[in-house]
Amino acid sequence: MLLNDIPQDALHLDEAQLLAAFDGDAICFDVFLDTLSEESKHKLLDAFRTSSSHLQKAPAFSFDSLEVARDVLGLVRITRRRIREYCAMYFNTDFMVDYLAKMDKLYAMLEYMRLRNRADYGKVNQSFSELQEQDFEVIDLINKRMRLIK
Repeated sequence: MLLNDIPQDALHLDEAQLLAAFDGDAICFDVFLDTLSEESKHKLLDAFRTSSSHLQKAPAFSFDSLEVARDVLGLVRITRRRIREYCAMYFNTDFMVDYLAKMDKLYAMLEYMRLRNRADYGKVNQSFSELQEQDFEVIDLINKRMRLIK
């Protein structure tokens, strides 16, 4: 499957099409969630619980570079999407849809500002502050839902 974030799109490709699209140089992997044993799922869940319990609230920060802000947000977007996909094996993660959409919107705004060379760092930093608060809420909710899983 080929995933694109902007515009959001997913395209199913077979191996030959994927290799042709990337000029024969691609990393391919499969995740067979249906073939994981319950024991394996619980081991993975325990490992994730342990790692997520160490998440701490980061202090407030501000940016003075659109490229740095965009790159930081890009990393957060990827990790939060991966967390959503992983947690979906255990509980409904639809509560993250709006949160992820806000990240997409902020990412597009940053890229627009960068391309137009019109930075508004007050707006950027305010948007990141609001997103950070929502991130804390989402992570807290994930941790609460994981504690309910036996």
